[in-house]
Amino acid sequence: MATNKKNSSSDLVSGLGMAMAFIQALVNEIVARGGFEEMLHMLTTEHGKPVVKQLAEFIMKSPWRIPRSLVERLVAAGSSDGEMFVDRDVRFNWNIIDLEMTFRIPVVHFRSPLPVPGSITNQLGGKIIQYPVVVDWNNEQYIIVSCPDGSLELGEIYDGGEMEFLALVPTKYFDLER
Repeated sequence: MATNKKNSSSDLVSGLGMAMAFIQALVNEIVARGGFEEMLHMLTTEHGKPVVKQLAEFIMKSPWRIPRSLVERLVAAGSSDGEMFVDRDVRFNWNIIDLEMTFRIPVVHFRSPLPVPGSITNQLGGKIIQYPVVVDWNNEQYIIVSCPDGSLELGEIYDGGEMEFLALVPTKYFDLER
């Protein structure tokens, strides 16, 4: 996970590495299409702004899966419960960053009077809780993104009792390996 220190050396090096990989991939594609490396310079000028805008629009329309590390970083930064709760929020309270608004993805909420379905709690009962918590519901895989009542504890066995509140999002929106 990224550090909280702004402009840390490791984050800077990581960001530069990603930028260089992107630039090299772009140059390779330009050259493969008969262009020249020097054509990239135009993108840094006023004349290149429309092309950069089109590139950004294309990237925003491309299929993208949200890296787990990005969600964890945003949650850690937004955790308001103090230092001792940051790890719990990062694992079991992703929705403090309002996933619906931040990433425009649907969040399914279960709370009274709509109880958490037994088909979900039964998948967890008697099992050691590992992160991320993925369950099947309505023939689709979901990540538990909010379980603030403390009924799930990492490394502990869930007793199968009732949960007061639970929020899920489909796994298809996330890259859980990154």
